[in-house]
Amino acid sequence: MAYAVASVDTTTLTTDRIEQTLLEGEAIIAGVRAAQMRLVREIDRRQTPMADGCRSLAEWVTGRLDVAPDTTLVTAARRHRISTGKERESFERRYVVVQANLDASSWRIHGELPATAGRVLVDALDHKADTLPQNPEHLATRGMRWADALWAISLDTLTGSDGASIDTHSPLVSAFVNASAAAATNGEAGVTVEAGPQLGPAALQGILCDGFVEVAATTQDGIPLAYGHRSRVIPPRLRRAILHRDGAACTIEGCTSRYRLQIHHITSWADGGHTDPADLTTVCWFHHHIAIHGHGLTRPPNHSPP
Repeated sequence: MAYAVASVDTTTLTTDRIEQTLLEGEAIIAGVRAAQMRLVREIDRRQTPMADGCRSLAEWVTGRLDVAPDTTLVTAARRHRISTGKERESFERRYVVVQANLDASSWRIHGELPATAGRVLVDALDHKADTLPQNPEHLATRGMRWADALWAISLDTLTGSDGASIDTHSPLVSAFVNASAAAATNGEAGVTVEAGPQLGPAALQGILCDGFVEVAATTQDGIPLAYGHRSRVIPPRLRRAILHRDGAACTIEGCTSRYRLQIHHITSWADGGHTDPADLTTVCWFHHHIAIHGHGLTRPPNHSPP
């Protein structure tokens, strides 16, 4: 058998026997390769490469199996036959599902897109992700960067801007507060946004930093008791003054992003902070919502407020 050749003195084999052994070995290799291809197709069906942050199935095969890009397995992975029927089937199966978990504290997105639409989506997410800074204290995977990019693209759509202007503001947020539940849990329960999720303390602090907020108090059963006025947490005049003081740039050391510049309370309201220049600083959207209110970055800004 071909697998036993390693223990045989090949100089004693006849030429016919060598040829026969080579053919037997090739048959074994072909069988193993066919089994691998079935497994690779299943990996592709499960979209495992995307979940692992790879750009393609071929990239996943190259990295996971530690094989060269020009090997037979990688080449076969790139060489799927696509019939007109398969294209139509892919188009008809297109869908996206966005689903919240039971307490709406997180959301799951999954779906299927035809080839061109999928490529457009990936290129758009990569392009947006490349414009966002990195947080060196919490290096993100490609999937995390895509999540941040999708969030940013959604904000751009809702506000009708690309976030480059210093006059760009966050959209209106209507917050409903069950006073008894919120007070009893220090804000960990009882706060929701309009037709949307329950908010935790970090998300609420992010909104209260530089948002356009409308607050309504409710009973335990959700019946509105009183409505507050729509107001910006940071008055426009004060916001312009802080932006001018900070040079209309993010004050986190080393950051050059001007995307959706926002005013951040250095000491949050919950911790006794105030809306005055000494407690306010300018940060880009990424550092505000991803690094500070997401990862809990507490590094001081790169300036000394007057």
